[in-house]
Formats: sequence, C-alpha cells, structure tokens
Amino acid sequence: MVVIVCLLAFMAGCMITVSSIFNAQLSKNLGTYRVVFLNNLMGTITAALIVLFYQKQLQFSFEELRSIPLYIYLGGIITIAVVAGTNNLLPKIPIIFATLFIFIGQFTGGFALDLLNREEISKEKFVGFVLVIAGLIYNLFITKKRL
Repeated sequence: MVVIVCLLAFMAGCMITVSSIFNAQLSKNLGTYRVVFLNNLMGTITAALIVLFYQKQLQFSFEELRSIPLYIYLGGIITIAVVAGTNNLLPKIPIIFATLFIFIGQFTGGFALDLLNREEISKEKFVGFVLVIAGLIYNLFITKKRL
C-alpha cells in the first residue's frame, strides 16, 4: 500500500509540472487571468461531473461545512494565486529552474508547517532537509553554468 501511495504522489508531482506547462503556454495566447478563469471553470465542471456520478458518497450537510474553520477554505484562493504566479513564471525561466524553486518552496513550507504544528523534528529529519535543499541549490548552480 505504501508503494501505491508513493507512486500516486510521484504521479501527482509529474502532473502538476505538466499542468503548469500547459497553463503557461495557454497564458501566452490568452493572458494569465483568462487562463486562471478557464482553469478554475474546467475544475468546477470536472468537480460537478464527479458529484453527479458519486453524489451518494459525496453528500454533506451545511452544518458540516459551517463546522470547518473559515480559513481552511482559503485553499481555493491560494490555488488561484499559484496558477497565476506559475503562468507568469514559466515563460520567463527554464522549466527545470521553476520546478526546482517550486519544490524548494513546497519542501520548506512543509517543514515550517511541521514546526508550527509542533511535530517532532528529529536530527535525522533536519539533516535530511538540509541535504535535500543543499542538493537542489547545488543543482541550480550547476545547471545555470551549463546554460
């Protein structure tokens, strides 16, 4: 089961990169904010179709929605900012740089959230974090020299 979950996470990472490339290409032709709108419209249509097919499993009440802290719903707004930012970023720098910077941001953000949630950060996790970040930064400099 762990292998399947890791494979799905890997595939999600690949799809995020491909999706970002498609959105950036579309932004060149239509403009960033029109693409952000289209992207979210397509997501809404897809979600509506999923709800139509799986509505019994996806039923929830408004009480349930009201019980969730309001700030949790900011995920959608943040997604719009991420799509708009990536659409502007990708045409300006090589995809490998954008991907590495995005990954460094995700990795650092995850580490910071673990700290804020008072998750235990062992020495091994901290050393691993530092080594991965150092490796990514090293890769950026090596790749930059070759360009």
